[in-house]
Amino acid sequence: MTEAQARAKLQKLLAVTLDRGAAPGEQANATRAIGALLQEHPHLRDMIAGVGDPTITSSAEESTDTFWKGVLIGAGAVVSTLGLLVLSSVFGHGHNSRD
Repeated sequence: MTEAQARAKLQKLLAVTLDRGAAPGEQANATRAIGALLQEHPHLRDMIAGVGDPTITSSAEESTDTFWKGVLIGAGAVVSTLGLLVLSSVFGHGHNSRD
């Protein structure tokens, strides 16, 4: 994937993580995809954080803060879902119940 393609994909994924109407699973998937994309193209981290950009505005900083809040919410949703799955597998099958 070229840098331009990676940049375009990152912008789309960021939009999903910031979309308050997006499903938690969709946001979690976008967050994981962003992590994988940043591992492949680590220089794109500057695009998110604005590191080294002297012209960064407060709205860009707010967008970055909102992004990371979305990442945390997505991660929380994943952990919560996994916890529910574990609990339902342990307690939800009606073991020890008799007809």
